[in-house]
Amino acid sequence: MIFSTVKTNFSIQFFTFFSSILIARFLDPEGRGELALIFLYPQIVSNILILGFDKSIGVIGGTNKISYPISTIFFASFILSIPSIIIANSLINIYFNDLKIIELSTTYLLYITPAYFFTISVGYLNGMGYFKEYNALRLIFYVSNLLLIIVSGLLFFSSENLINYFVYSSILSTYVVFLVALYFIIRLQDISLKFNIKIFLEDMSKILKLAPKFFLIAFFVQSSAFGYQIVTNSLLGPEALGILIIMVTYSRLASPIGQALAANFFRFGIIEENEENLEKIFRLSLITYFIIFLFLALISNSMITLIFGASYVTSDSSIYILLLSYFFAIQTDTLSEYLYGKKIIFVDLLCRGIYLSSFISMSFLLNVDLYLKGIVIAIFIGEFLRFVALIFFIDKITSLKIKNLFKLEKKDFLDIWLTTLKLSKLVR
Repeated sequence: MIFSTVKTNFSIQFFTFFSSILIARFLDPEGRGELALIFLYPQIVSNILILGFDKSIGVIGGTNKISYPISTIFFASFILSIPSIIIANSLINIYFNDLKIIELSTTYLLYITPAYFFTISVGYLNGMGYFKEYNALRLIFYVSNLLLIIVSGLLFFSSENLINYFVYSSILSTYVVFLVALYFIIRLQDISLKFNIKIFLEDMSKILKLAPKFFLIAFFVQSSAFGYQIVTNSLLGPEALGILIIMVTYSRLASPIGQALAANFFRFGIIEENEENLEKIFRLSLITYFIIFLFLALISNSMITLIFGASYVTSDSSIYILLLSYFFAIQTDTLSEYLYGKKIIFVDLLCRGIYLSSFISMSFLLNVDLYLKGIVIAIFIGEFLRFVALIFFIDKITSLKIKNLFKLEKKDFLDIWLTTLKLSKLVR
């Protein structure tokens, strides 16, 4: 289960990374920053106003049963889209002055409804334990997005409006994956069960009762994910934002492992997996992350220059600080998903609040003297404090213990070697 998800996530990471390379090569740092701004408010608003439905449908589907998943996901996607489009459109017109960015960002609102259906479907498949479909659906999204970027780049390379076609490609990829998600859910749904409005409303009632617990999580997660973009653009402008996005992309190259573990820890939280097994998996991942991040740090400047271009390289230690910050973030995210599965939500809310408050305050304090590096240091401080806080709560309120999570044993290193061999065979 974990191996198949890791394999899929590495494939997704390859397609995502290759997409980032193409966009960075086709656009200069300022253009890359402008593209991020076009995506910013439609994505952050829709991701927050999903209101925890993706997680709640996953938990309810995994612990009980959703009788009409197609109807449930369709209904949720449509209803959630209405306020998302209205609010995102308002923010676009309030905070942007560039007419081109306003027009393209408004056009990008078309992605919201199919993206909701896709995201909620992924949550449902994860919670139900349909990892084959869960992995396939995510993979198709990133493959289609990459293919559309390649087509757009080749056909409109010399066009002044190339950025427009990257926006259209992103929109189209969500409609492709919407159709695939619809097919998967139809295939898994019990078609012999006739629609009963009473049963449908009972399912919706269960989902609605649980969803608010995940709403604030969605708010803090998305604020954390997009916060650095808003702050960087506000303080330093689109060009600095374009450079930072590329460095963040590079620092996240180990995310396939983290995402696979997070998805499975979410499921483990639902089904009450043996704690000793989870502690073992966490220790193995800790060693793996350390090796990967050390390797990425050693080759960072030369690889960023080679892959993205010299204009995205900074002369200071920013990339090393970002790698270290994500080393802490990836551990925190994995354990947070375990708590989600157990419906323990308040802990991650508090920890993400710590991250946001420390990141924002330190960014405004440090950017004056340190420029972009100041924002990078602020990211590190926020992620480290979030990690420390979550570990403290994990030890206090669950049966997982700090000493077992971080007490590395000789056997762990042997298991890492055996696991690497097993994974290499699966990749082949």
